[in-house]
This record gives sequence, C-alpha cells and structure tokens, in this order.
Amino acid sequence: MPIRQRGGTKHMQQVQSLAGDTVLRAVSKLLVAKVRSSDIVARWGGDEMVVVLWNTTESTALVKVGLLESEIAGLRVSKPRCH
Repeated sequence: MPIRQRGGTKHMQQVQSLAGDTVLRAVSKLLVAKVRSSDIVARWGGDEMVVVLWNTTESTALVKVGLLESEIAGLRVSKPRCH
C-alpha cells in the first residue's frame, strides 16, 4: 500500500521536482563559477550538463573534469521549501 503524505502522490512528485530543480541550479552555479568566462555551461537533457572548454588541450580538459567532479561530489544543497 503506498504511503501518502500531505496531499498524496501529486504533492510528492512536486517535492521531488522541486528538489531536483534545486540541485540542478546548485550544480549549474558551481560549474559557471569554476570555468572561464569564455567556456560554456549548459543543461543538455533532463539532468545532464555540458561544459565546453574552449582552446583547451585534452590533458588540461581531463584535469578540469576531475576537479569539477570533485567539486560536484562535495556540493551540499539545502533542502528546498515546499509551499
């Protein structure tokens, strides 16, 4: 039997969507802050991000990817408020 809280399934879907959007915004802000102004950060799909590193060698890009992955892994996001 499904557990229902505060208005049922629809409410839970809204909470999950809000949480996902909060995480995506936090990751986007982090990526923009950690790359050069000439680079591009974009949302590619539902929860996928793309970073274009202009005029960068493959070895430099791989180092940057490792640093970005570490930053994202350490990111802490506050719980969104539900209305």
